[in-house]
Amino acid sequence: MSADVSAWLWRLVLIIGLLLIWEFAAGNLFNEFWSSRPSLIGERLLLLLKSGELWRHVHTTVTEALLGLFLGALIGTPIGIALAHYRRAAKIVDPLVMGLYGLPRVALAPMFILWFGISLFSKVMMSFSMVVFVFILNVTEESARSIPT
Repeated sequence: MSADVSAWLWRLVLIIGLLLIWEFAAGNLFNEFWSSRPSLIGERLLLLLKSGELWRHVHTTVTEALLGLFLGALIGTPIGIALAHYRRAAKIVDPLVMGLYGLPRVALAPMFILWFGISLFSKVMMSFSMVVFVFILNVTEESARSIPT
């Protein structure tokens, strides 16, 4: 048996083992209110899949994520190019960009709901905030390589 097949088998054994431990622990070691059993989660997933409701939710989530990605690329790319061209400005705003990039966006979710409401817009803005800095930093780095010093 090749090393790759062996690794996959051990990974499968690990996942099954963890699911079995979780199945036993839910209800026995901790209250099921806090974490449901994997079997009940799988049952609900199959129910949502059969009813077609899962695809509606997946469509909404993917739409929000793609809109945020598109907006992040649209805003982050020109900022990254500008920062690569204007290195003095880049040195000035770098601490601010890195500080904002380092913020845990998931922890900011309640603020996004307060600022933007609980609509499509708040979720798009959450997605946007997760990718815009990635675009800014990567485009700045790549653009700086192609600009002569």
